Amino acid sequence: MTELTRSRKMDRIARALFEHGSIQKAAAALGMGEVTVWRWTRKPGFQETYCDVRREALSRSSGRLLQAASAAASTILKVMVDPNAPPAVHLRAAQCVLEQAQKTFALEDVDVRLQRVERAMGTP
Repeated sequence: MTELTRSRKMDRIARALFEHGSIQKAAAALGMGEVTVWRWTRKPGFQETYCDVRREALSRSSGRLLQAASAAASTILKVMVDPNAPPAVHLRAAQCVLEQAQKTFALEDVDVRLQRVERAMGTP
């Protein structure tokens, strides 16, 4: 088996394991024996491949959430100023806005400080 073939097979198994959640279900989806899939999970490099698959899925999910962030912010702000919303809902929406503003400020502050340190060290 060539290195490319081995890598592709490992990737297929890692993706099936991620999608189906168990060796048994992944094996069935791939048309392989459970023991074969289990052996592949023990091969060097499998855990790294599996982590890559998980990281890729998380990245896609995060991208979708980022796309929806503007709509979510609009919803929170609408609820916050809605005169018909109960006071508890106003309070929670306002709390959410303040918490997010604080987190944004803190992240921007850390970014500015990091840039200063990197410039001082001559690191790009």
